[in-house]
Amino acid sequence: MHVAWQQKKLVEFCKEKGIHVTAWAPLGANGSLYASAVMQSPVLNSIATAKQKSVAQVALRGSSFVEMFINPDGGQYKTLEEFWDEEQ
Repeated sequence: MHVAWQQKKLVEFCKEKGIHVTAWAPLGANGSLYASAVMQSPVLNSIATAKQKSVAQVALRGSSFVEMFINPDGGQYKTLEEFWDEEQ
């Protein structure tokens, strides 16, 4: 589950059944189909620049991942501090 493939029906089903969903590598992972598409998206980069946030922060803030446990799977950002957005 990641930004480009959020599986909203599955997430809603799990929520109704009390099943907690974990987003593993929600920003893509090296070697995956969407690895660079998420982090290099012109739209996400434009928003990130305007908001003075990282692309990772923008991508996750505007998605269904706000209520999930997220395993970032490293590599797309320098530190977890960059990944975290205090305003969320």
